[in-house]
Amino acid sequence: MLYRSLPRFILAPARRGQCQTLVKVSECFETVSTRQWSSTSSQPPSHLDWSTKRVVVGMSGGVDSSVAALLLKRQGYKVTGVYMQNWDSSDEEGGAVCPMDSEYADVQKVCDHLGIEAKRVNLVQSYWNQVFAPCLEDYAEGLTPNPDILCNREIKFKAFTDYAKTIGADYVATGHYAALRPVRENGGLNLFAAKDRLKDQSYFLSSVNGQAFTNVLFPLGDMLKTDVRHLAAHEGLCTATKKDSVGICFIGKRNFADFIHQYIPRQDGYFHTLEGVRMQPHQGFTAYTVGQGARVQGMSTKWFVVGKHKRDHSVTIAEGTRHPALFSDTLFASAAQFNWMAGQLPPELCENGRLRCFYRVRYRQDLDECTVSLVSSHEARASASKLHDWQSDQLLLQDEQKEGSYLRVDFDNPQRGVTPEQALVLYRGDGLCHGGGPIATAAQTYYEQHKAVDDNVRDWCRQG
Repeated sequence: MLYRSLPRFILAPARRGQCQTLVKVSECFETVSTRQWSSTSSQPPSHLDWSTKRVVVGMSGGVDSSVAALLLKRQGYKVTGVYMQNWDSSDEEGGAVCPMDSEYADVQKVCDHLGIEAKRVNLVQSYWNQVFAPCLEDYAEGLTPNPDILCNREIKFKAFTDYAKTIGADYVATGHYAALRPVRENGGLNLFAAKDRLKDQSYFLSSVNGQAFTNVLFPLGDMLKTDVRHLAAHEGLCTATKKDSVGICFIGKRNFADFIHQYIPRQDGYFHTLEGVRMQPHQGFTAYTVGQGARVQGMSTKWFVVGKHKRDHSVTIAEGTRHPALFSDTLFASAAQFNWMAGQLPPELCENGRLRCFYRVRYRQDLDECTVSLVSSHEARASASKLHDWQSDQLLLQDEQKEGSYLRVDFDNPQRGVTPEQALVLYRGDGLCHGGGPIATAAQTYYEQHKAVDDNVRDWCRQG
């Protein structure tokens, strides 16, 4: 099985405090290792003729996918760049937000520069049915889904790879910051966090079936973003200085509430305090997420969302970034919905009933340690936070006596703003991604347990 990562030597090492310098790029990519291929090698075997292997690169018009195509072309593959159109801005009010034509024009410029073919595929219908519509259902229920995770699972590594096969692809590649490496335990390719901690996107790839990565390449897994931009500039790519896209494409820079209410009727209600005091009207039930700031007119201090109640569309808020209602020691996730990348439970969890590992519950969060165990839905329901009545209702629908129907994740350190339907992603100490799945609920908060938040607990999990 091939190691799906490319050379790390784009830039020459620098002494501490000095900038790295470019080495001669042509020499880098013309140098091919002649050593015997093994599971610990960092390059593919030199005896294979890569010119006969076709790679379809998913290109967005940004610098990352541009450099991914460049690296693969230098490596000797026969490369085709394909732009995925996943959203039709003409379907909404307010005109285009995602500049599809402009993005594709950049893809064409890069492909022309590299001397490779450029194509465009329309996946709008698949995106609508498999990503956007399910997200709308979750938003309407007061949940906070992650469209990027769904897009990777349903579009980029399903619909797009299916399309790539129809045009003769041997491999599919993207500009994701992640790595695929063989592991001795199972002999297959496993997803690992990228070298660039600030850009690592394994969080968004955690729900993809591990088998879907069999013929996938992630050329940027062992590169830093700064190196990617330097290489793009050195090669004269038009995307070298292009700003990274942020947020969800179909929303762009617009107000989230304004956008989502084009598709979901606004569910009006009021802010309530934890003591039950009704305050001013809010901007719509679907517009709020646990942990986010709540703009309360006339208040000089900051208030934050700590709960949501679908029965009356109320949003519960609390004062201060360190309010105990924002912190939890435990969360629960449905075992049936959790995607173990290896296709099975980790041996440690099977043998010992517990798994010590690292976790993230949001993108770019610092990894922290936790203990994972399997519990019944009865235990999950009994321990669930009551600040979200709809969460408990969901758990009531499960078989209360069925053992192992939920993952219980106990944090070594308190976690702030655990958000239902956002992803829980588990990692091994060496960066291997065990897998991920949606959070069902946080356990009872410090407020519900009458516990104080220690001074050494961070207000926010540090973001890159």
